[in-house]
Amino acid sequence: MVERVLHRHGFEVGQNQRPYFISALPDYITQAELPRGNAFTWFTTMQPNSINTWMNQDQYSSFLAQILAYMAEQTAKGDEEDYEELEPKLDCVFNDSPLGFEKEMSEDFKMESQDPLEEVNMGSIENKKITYISKLLKRCLREEIIRILYEYRDCFAWDYEEMSGLDRSLVEHRLPMILGKKPVKQSPRRFSPQVIHKIKEEIERLLKTKFIRTSRYAEWISNIVPIIKKNGKLRVCIDFRDLNAATPKDEYPMPIAKTMIDAVTGNEMLSLLDGYSGYYQIYIATNDMSKTIFRCPGALGTHEWVIMPFGLKYAGATYQRAMNLIFHDLIGKFMQVYIDDIVIGSKKRDDHLQHLRLSFERMRKHGLKMNPLKCAFGVIVREFLGFIIHQKGIEVEKNIGKWGLALTEYSLVFVPLRAIKGQVIVDFLVYHSKLIEEVYYLTTKAWELFFDGSKHDLGTGIGLLIISPNGIPTKFSLRTKYGYSDNQVKYEALITRLNLLKELGAKNIIIWGDSQLVIKQVTREYKCTNEKLIECKSRMIALLNSFDEVQLEHISRNTNRIANELAQTASGYKISKECLESLVLVENELAYNQECLTVNTSTI
Repeated sequence: MVERVLHRHGFEVGQNQRPYFISALPDYITQAELPRGNAFTWFTTMQPNSINTWMNQDQYSSFLAQILAYMAEQTAKGDEEDYEELEPKLDCVFNDSPLGFEKEMSEDFKMESQDPLEEVNMGSIENKKITYISKLLKRCLREEIIRILYEYRDCFAWDYEEMSGLDRSLVEHRLPMILGKKPVKQSPRRFSPQVIHKIKEEIERLLKTKFIRTSRYAEWISNIVPIIKKNGKLRVCIDFRDLNAATPKDEYPMPIAKTMIDAVTGNEMLSLLDGYSGYYQIYIATNDMSKTIFRCPGALGTHEWVIMPFGLKYAGATYQRAMNLIFHDLIGKFMQVYIDDIVIGSKKRDDHLQHLRLSFERMRKHGLKMNPLKCAFGVIVREFLGFIIHQKGIEVEKNIGKWGLALTEYSLVFVPLRAIKGQVIVDFLVYHSKLIEEVYYLTTKAWELFFDGSKHDLGTGIGLLIISPNGIPTKFSLRTKYGYSDNQVKYEALITRLNLLKELGAKNIIIWGDSQLVIKQVTREYKCTNEKLIECKSRMIALLNSFDEVQLEHISRNTNRIANELAQTASGYKISKECLESLVLVENELAYNQECLTVNTSTI
């Protein structure tokens, strides 16, 4: 496998010689042990990080990915296949003879994860102003760098009060609005008294440094989101989500991290600088300040930002634009800038002092301030954007490499949190199921009930048609002398037959009727105001709740013809007086007289 990877990168390996494994991995991975029985048991390296002399970042990433993928593959096969032991039966195959293409390392070059740093106090004993330089510097060079730092100490800021901000003519952050977006005022949030006290202290500090100012007549209002930092102090963040949604995208191109990492390698000396609260050095456009208004709890009122706060959309693009304007002729020569991270690299150590002076002169001209506590001057090895950079090349940052190795060694895989939650629920249902045996349900066709009522001078009649699940129809024609209204009659018709269906064991029913009022009142689409109808409706709903499934449908009078004719026959609307004597005379209320349910029925 190693031979195949080396050939892919353009190296010839002799057929009669055992190929060396050239490690592009950090030192802690080069001694990682693979599972026993693999084609090779140990990774070894001839000289620390010598591979960086011929690998750029893309080759480095490709080579690393192939090695780790091979390790994962062999680990997965470890339990399924048997491997023959190596003939020497050694724990490792090691040969420290040079390959012939390495660059000779200087004696004073000491490869460490990062250079050790020492403090430099640019203030007094009582008021210390600390920054850091490399401990590995020679005395003369160390003194020259310290002299430059003292000369340009006005380019650093140890507190907000020392920040002047960048000139508005150079850059300012604007907040144009998308056409049609309306201002949003967020609802007030509540905070505990302890948090309110800390918010008040931070607001007073921001007012003192003139980063914010009081405001009135706000159209946009955002809320405070307090964040407690590790040191116990509070950072005031603002919920700008509504404002960001109304802001168009800034298409300013951002630098490519991979290109920058390759550009800063190969330097004999580096200095890394970090902007002091970088966003706070850029002003908000005067006309757009009112859009950044935020509400404070208690009696603190509302305030608006004068400088560019964290949380605004594309604030990073505005800061990158400012850095490119300030260092436009230095970027690419000996400087690389990624938002507020600055790297000054010199191919020769003697040129580094001049490069520092040119950089500080530009910062002083525009009032740009650096954070001295995050700066490191005159280093050889340092971390930048997740990689360790030095003269010989790059390395993966140690924590990232350890995590990659852990994933391959233990066959770890990433599982989304949603999948984990779903699996927990499934396991719970499997192991804590209450059903002892499976229950089978038989699905049957629903009973159908057609109803209608008819009121006439001769009497009041009810017509009903019931169709069983087997399709057998049964007709009911009932008459009563009670003084029901037309709608009451239809309610009583339904109540009477529902009692019968309940006794027959019906579970699913479909009710058809041409009375839109009754159907809509039961389904709560119409409001019922009549007291007598309210009583009928309550009894009706109580009966419907005893069934598993109930469906009420309104149909036309023609479709409900059979139930309509039965009701009219019972009321005497269509037949002679003699024929009425053969009908049932219902003396009591239909819903409570169960004896009449078996009288005068005909089955077709």
